[in-house]
Amino acid sequence: CVYWIVYAVIFIDILLLLFHSGKYRSLKYALAHFDNSFSGYSSAALSFIIGFQQSSFTLQGFSMLPALADEVKEPERDIPKGMSTAVLTSTVTGVVFLILPDTQTIINNPKVMPIALIFTQSTHSIFVSLFLVIMILGNLLFSGIGSVTTSSRAVYSMSRDMALPYSEFWSYVDPSSKHRVPKNTILLSMGISYLLGLLALLSTAAFNAFMGAAVLCLC
Repeated sequence: CVYWIVYAVIFIDILLLLFHSGKYRSLKYALAHFDNSFSGYSSAALSFIIGFQQSSFTLQGFSMLPALADEVKEPERDIPKGMSTAVLTSTVTGVVFLILPDTQTIINNPKVMPIALIFTQSTHSIFVSLFLVIMILGNLLFSGIGSVTTSSRAVYSMSRDMALPYSEFWSYVDPSSKHRVPKNTILLSMGISYLLGLLALLSTAAFNAFMGAAVLCLC
């Protein structure tokens, strides 16, 4: 999972730079230009703060690591090292996505995923864009595995402190198992994820409400 996510993002950045045939944004424009006309807020400062919160979600990968401290041989060294690396990697690879796309095209096509528009607009190749989207789907799959791992360990930790109903059941780890993980909490996290995912088939509004609440609670 880790190798796919890291190398896929780096590979995507390299392909975007190689196949990009349009004009590049200047670094000053990418990092300093601010357009408040589409935000819906009269205050540019408020729009900036809200937008900054959403972009900071990209750097939230470090928050998953402390939940796994019990399963690391040298957590006092490896956990901080992993947290720092996660933030630095996300920062470096994310800059490419700030420089390449024309934001006006993305805004004028709200029904198309922005990431797909960035790919097609930059590479001018349906084949390359499709390949890049497949790599992104792989990242989503593996990120989901990481999220389930983290949420299951959070439930496990709370259950060890008797902070949840049926704590003994959720904190149980089979000592005879080859992989000594809290299997019950993993199944619980997967089950809730499936149920929330099915909401998208029933009610888009309900699904978006749960996803929005999840992002806010994580931050």
